[in-house]
Amino acid sequence: MSPSKYLGIPDPFSQHGPDVDHLIDVVHWFMIVLFVGWSIYLTVALIKHRRSANPKASYLGVTNHISSHVEIAVIVIEAVLLLGFAIPLWRERTDKFDKVVAGEHVRVRVIGWQFGWTYHYPGKDGKFGRIDPFQISGTNELGIDKNDPNSADDFTSPILKLPVEVAAILDINSKDVIHNYAIVPMRIQQDAIPGKHDIPMWFTPTKTLETSVVCAQLCGEGHGNMVGTMEVIDQASYKTWADSQSDAALKANMAKSPVALRWHLRCFSADWFAMTLSKHIKVTACSLSLIGLSFLLAQENVTPVQGTESKQDSAKDPQKDLNESDTPEEKEDATAEKIESEDTIKVARPVTSDPVQVYGWIEKVIVAEMKDSLVAKLDTGAQTSSIHAENQQLFERDGKKWVKFIVTDTREEGAKRYEMEAPLSRIVSIKEPGGESQERNVVRLTFKIGTRQIKSEFTLNNRSNMLCPVLIGRTTIKTLGWIDPSRTYLADDKIMR
Repeated sequence: MSPSKYLGIPDPFSQHGPDVDHLIDVVHWFMIVLFVGWSIYLTVALIKHRRSANPKASYLGVTNHISSHVEIAVIVIEAVLLLGFAIPLWRERTDKFDKVVAGEHVRVRVIGWQFGWTYHYPGKDGKFGRIDPFQISGTNELGIDKNDPNSADDFTSPILKLPVEVAAILDINSKDVIHNYAIVPMRIQQDAIPGKHDIPMWFTPTKTLETSVVCAQLCGEGHGNMVGTMEVIDQASYKTWADSQSDAALKANMAKSPVALRWHLRCFSADWFAMTLSKHIKVTACSLSLIGLSFLLAQENVTPVQGTESKQDSAKDPQKDLNESDTPEEKEDATAEKIESEDTIKVARPVTSDPVQVYGWIEKVIVAEMKDSLVAKLDTGAQTSSIHAENQQLFERDGKKWVKFIVTDTREEGAKRYEMEAPLSRIVSIKEPGGESQERNVVRLTFKIGTRQIKSEFTLNNRSNMLCPVLIGRTTIKTLGWIDPSRTYLADDKIMR
């Protein structure tokens, strides 16, 4: 029996999580034994030494050494816990870190601020750009040096996304005060200390999930609202997402900073020139360095870079493979969405001059004829919307396919269950990490958010391990307005911008 199961601790989702739970169980069993033993001792002492049984006080005290033996036993057990469990577990974590760095891993910088978290990804090159605190501004909240070539493909995200079954190294830091980055399902946390170098912590997720990350260090009046989101997704989906974010950041930074572009091309050209030459001519390492340096200096006088834009545009679109099975209407929408995103990167102009309502990244929605509201996550990183659905059944009505399903709030035990029926729009095939494809039903549902009522497509899915039972993707968000990733429940406030 595990005492931790009765403490409300969620199941572990990391490789080292069971070891931590085992240590927690051993400590709690020891504390239970101590609590019961001392309770029995106090009860016996109160009854045996009550005033009616001992009207005259005794000043001799304890005449045996039982208490000393008990204290020694407690010290021995605590030493066993420290030397036999805690220290070996800590040693295993520290000794494996070098192997984790040398092997396949994902590295992300985590920056805490009052009161939220921002994530800095290194992009496709795997190298972080230089951080300069003096460059922090409203459009550069982390102070990433855009003149550093390594920062050209760096990108930031308000949500931590990681691939499953791949080691994740998080470098923790803070912009203002001391925070503590804690991920309970991963059984790990680390202080974020301003003014220090990034402090690494690592773990390996074993299952996909969507969960909250919290600040476990009192950091100000908004400490209780310092909650972020972490998503563990399959490796293929993560690669597609990370590559698209890196490509978009590279394109945006190249348009803003031609110097960074030229340095990227020069470094690549010099490396290619040296590698090609070394295959055909036996030269020393010193000669190769001089040749590469001369080529780099020669490129310094070349201001325009011919053919760069066409090569960038002709690069393979990471979303192409995902859209091959879409219908012609969806391909047209995806193309329009791509053109709109490119225009936004180049010009950054508003889509309309009229005021647009601002929503939080978490809102309450009422789906179809439900009387109770569900918590929905508004995620611009997801293209489509989905809803938690149970007991899905296909049937025919008037010659058309329909779906019968049950919607409920997965976060609350005993929540009311609503049976719904909707025409089947289409069936999509989702490829799982193991290579197997899973078919999911898609229906059109009407939902209400604030005072607005919208009809949109929803994928019927099992979201019991996710943060919210409803996910609103960017296809639907485009009809809503702006999303503020640092605030929640703004729909009823009707904030216009």
